Amino acid sequence: MHAVFSSSLGVITAHWSGAAITRIDWADHGTPKDTTPDFPSTVYAALQACFDGREEGADIPVSATGTPFQETVWAAIRRIPRGHLMTYSALAEAIGNSRSTRAVANACGANPCAVLIPCHRVIRRNQGIGGYAWGLSRKRQLLAREGWVVTDQGIVLSRGI
Repeated sequence: MHAVFSSSLGVITAHWSGAAITRIDWADHGTPKDTTPDFPSTVYAALQACFDGREEGADIPVSATGTPFQETVWAAIRRIPRGHLMTYSALAEAIGNSRSTRAVANACGANPCAVLIPCHRVIRRNQGIGGYAWGLSRKRQLLAREGWVVTDQGIVLSRGI
C-alpha cells in the first residue's frame, strides 16, 4: 500500500506494510488520487501534518529494514528531539561505537524513511550540515523549520527561535 501527497517539501510517496511505514520516496510526479484505497486515512493525515511541519511524526509507526548496525543508528536518530542536533561522532558514541563515525554517516545516507527517522538533525562536528540523501535544500528547509540558522556555506550557526 502506498500514499502520495504534496507537502511543502515536495511530492511524497509513503509505503505502508499494513502495520508501519517502510519507506518514504520523494517523487517528481503523482497526486493524492494515486494513493491506494486501503491506505489508512489516519496515517495519511499524520504524514501530511508531519511533512508540512505541523506535527513531529514520532507517533507514526516506522519499520525500516537495514543491517543491524543501520537499524541501531536509525533507532538512536528517532530519539533526537525536535529542535536538537547531534553530530555524527556524538551519535556514534551514543550507540556505543565511538570509532564508527563514518559508518554512522553512511547509515544516515541509507535511511529509507526521511523526516520520520530525522537524520536531518545529524550534522558534522564542525557544525556543517553534512550531506542529505534527499538534497541539501530539503535539509536546510527541515533545519530552518526547527529553528536553526544555516549560512550560505552550510554552517549551522544558532537557533533562530
